[in-house]
Amino acid sequence: MRTLVAIVRLSRLKFLIGGFLSVALGTLVARYEHHRFDLIAWVIAQCTVTIFQLMTHYSNDYFDQECDERSVRTPFSGGSGVLQSNELSAILAARLALGAASLGLLATILVAIRFSPTATALALAIGILSWSYSAPPTRLLARGLGELTTALVVAVLVPLFGYAMQAGAVNTRALLSTLPAACAMFAMMLCVEIPDREADSASGKANLLVRFGLSRTRRLIELCTLAIFAAAGVAAALRLVPATFAYFALGTVPVAVSLWRSLERPGVRDAAIAARGVLLFAVTVACGALGYAVAI
Repeated sequence: MRTLVAIVRLSRLKFLIGGFLSVALGTLVARYEHHRFDLIAWVIAQCTVTIFQLMTHYSNDYFDQECDERSVRTPFSGGSGVLQSNELSAILAARLALGAASLGLLATILVAIRFSPTATALALAIGILSWSYSAPPTRLLARGLGELTTALVVAVLVPLFGYAMQAGAVNTRALLSTLPAACAMFAMMLCVEIPDREADSASGKANLLVRFGLSRTRRLIELCTLAIFAAAGVAAALRLVPATFAYFALGTVPVAVSLWRSLERPGVRDAAIAARGVLLFAVTVACGALGYAVAI
């Protein structure tokens, strides 16, 4: 039972919500375009995404052990902590990561057999980039590419995969619909790095925060929050998304303002900034999905 509890903690289940919301966004875009909802396609898409997310959580804890040893852990940063507290062995975490990778590959093969080449290519890209995020030799999170990779995978490729599983291909509307969430996801990644900045620097993890410094990173987060609304506005102006998509994007304003104030106000805890960054992404992608749901 103790091992099972540790595995659940290692899985960091709260982060799986982002995958569910992103798949829902892509599925709702397809439904807005009058594609018939395929329940089996949705289930397979969601299972594939969730498996690759779990793979990333397991591999990230395994390959990031040195940095996590130095981190001050918060609910949204610093890893799960189960390897550092010896609640779970590192080798078991590695085996779980490899097991999830194998299941993800099997799911991708199923997609290739039953669904479109576009959906298959997106599933492969999600799996490869997710593994490359923390695993050597690529280890993108230590090269200043981890933030962009995560935004690309979770906020762009995952909804496009959900869309392709219903529609067979992707189009400009589907792509533009992912951009507000992509901006929010990029901001979120920078936010969750703030509590770990000293540990990352000491362990040689050269992410964007370490490269840019705290002050410039704060400005970049603020620009990303503005880009959320710019992306939604441009898509609406081009009339490639329903008007409700842009209207619901305004629901992100309170969270964006709260995050902005946290960045500008001295004395705000790093953990609070990380939490607001996570909330920003969740609200942005949820508002995008609701904008399409109302328009159907």
